[in-house]
Amino acid sequence: MAALFQMVKLMIKRLAKFNSRYYFTQIINLDYGYEAIYGKYKHNVKKNLKRAEKNNVYVKIAEDIKDYEEYFEVYKAVLEYWKEDATSQYEFDLFANIHKIAGDNAKLWLVCHENKTLGGQVTFYHKWHTVGWHASYNKDYYGLGISNFLNDAIIKDSIEKGFKVYDFNPSGGHEGVIKFKEHMGAEKKCFRLWRFDSIDYKALQKISTWLSEGFENEKIKSA
Repeated sequence: MAALFQMVKLMIKRLAKFNSRYYFTQIINLDYGYEAIYGKYKHNVKKNLKRAEKNNVYVKIAEDIKDYEEYFEVYKAVLEYWKEDATSQYEFDLFANIHKIAGDNAKLWLVCHENKTLGGQVTFYHKWHTVGWHASYNKDYYGLGISNFLNDAIIKDSIEKGFKVYDFNPSGGHEGVIKFKEHMGAEKKCFRLWRFDSIDYKALQKISTWLSEGFENEKIKSA
């Protein structure tokens, strides 16, 4: 088993192929200060913020696993809505682990109304950088301006805590998401994306994982 595992690892190295392409994220420079940032919001964004305030929408930071479970229910509904058109799917364990080990490097921001979680965003923090990673919202409450309201709250908080950049993250090619970020005044920032792109490589990765697990089980049995 060990010899086979090493052989597969060697084959992976030989088959590994890098492809690259230029991509972009969208950012807001927080050094401008909130007043200047707010001034760049489009009219519809400012209107959504006022509508959310008028309807007593509020935000909070998740405190326990129950908050994460409520957010995950919103996410599951989004996946069900998009079905096979969803560009990514994550299991609850990922969010639970973020809650368990990330500490101050990650926060789950929730947007709520009448004690109901309407959506949220997992946001990462590193040095001067705030990054919005995963967001989901209840589509039945879009009319309350919940996504603009939540992002605005995170921007305010990031400024208060001395962060320099609010990074909306890439949008996966979704034009509507790109426009949403543009309307909040975000500017495009290009970068080069490197990735493995080999069917053989990916297949061998799966085999390697399977062999690795079997090898570890053998060691446990023989201990």
